[in-house]
Amino acid sequence: MLHSIEERLTRYEALIQLKDTGRPMFGLLWEPTVGPHPAFTEKVGVGTILETHHIDPAMFMPYIEEYHHKAQSWQEDTIQPFCMSWGIPWLEAIAGASLSAEPGGIWAHPSIESYDSRERIEFDPDNEWLQKLLECYEVLSLHSKGRFPIALPTMRCPLDSLAALRGPERMSLDFFDFPDEVHQILGELANLYTKVNEAVLDVVPAFEGGYSTRMHLWVPGKAITPQNDISNIVSPETYRQFALPWDRKIIDHFDYHSYHLHALEHHIYELLADIEHLTALQVTLDFTSVAFGLEDMIPILERVLRKKPIILVCIDFEQARRCLETLPSAGLCLMLVPQFTTAPNGTGDIRPEYLEWLTKHCR
Repeated sequence: MLHSIEERLTRYEALIQLKDTGRPMFGLLWEPTVGPHPAFTEKVGVGTILETHHIDPAMFMPYIEEYHHKAQSWQEDTIQPFCMSWGIPWLEAIAGASLSAEPGGIWAHPSIESYDSRERIEFDPDNEWLQKLLECYEVLSLHSKGRFPIALPTMRCPLDSLAALRGPERMSLDFFDFPDEVHQILGELANLYTKVNEAVLDVVPAFEGGYSTRMHLWVPGKAITPQNDISNIVSPETYRQFALPWDRKIIDHFDYHSYHLHALEHHIYELLADIEHLTALQVTLDFTSVAFGLEDMIPILERVLRKKPIILVCIDFEQARRCLETLPSAGLCLMLVPQFTTAPNGTGDIRPEYLEWLTKHCR
């Protein structure tokens, strides 16, 4: 029997309060609306500079309907949200970057050649990219009819956005060559991030009295998903000096959050866990180095779980088994990235072993 919405909400409430219910929460981290859809990329054309008129939100609704129908049959503790990302770097576009459709994704091109000659980044409610984003969410909100939670799209925090606008290599040098200018622009990007998220949340309807992040965390209030993936190339001290003050300001501004992180960012987990107001961390165990693996990560995760809930995403069954053996269940939501019988974007049926794993653990 599938768990009711009420049962799932009760588990979410226990999760964010670090209460032990005897087992972790379980689910699948499936994000079919985050990456670019092949039909959209084909429509725009590879190599084309993306403009707002290329984006018709109505074209995405049949896919969301298909994905919603598919997720309804899964036995899991979490609730599947949907968003209007579609691979579009929305915040960078709003900040002035040009976008192009390339093989495998939509890319924002560096737009800041010099700190001396750049225009100040400010929130403009009439910005055409912001207006298109709001249009997308108005269409999705009407389409949803309250049947599923709507999450904010992928919007990267100031450090990530600066890396896109300036280029990662130049940004890395800027920490030493132009520290004051870096602080200034990060502050502008933090304000933009806050204002854009607020504007989108104003058109997103509540779901069962709360909201969901795109990391599948339901909370009893408006919520965001901060992320600074580029922090994997900076030292803890550089992150603490340049990015943490603005991340903290963003987190303090909103009621709830699931901070999205990868394995290579393990050096900042505990810095984030010390932010009192931060709701939860979401960690994806996508190790890319033999020098640091799951056994090295487990003590860090144990320390974080004493302070914050973790949505822990495993990329295979062995990772999930090991985490279940070693980590406490209080505050833990354990998720697998599912695989499908055809295309990796979820256009086929989920492989049966993932459904069996859910059924076994969600009793």
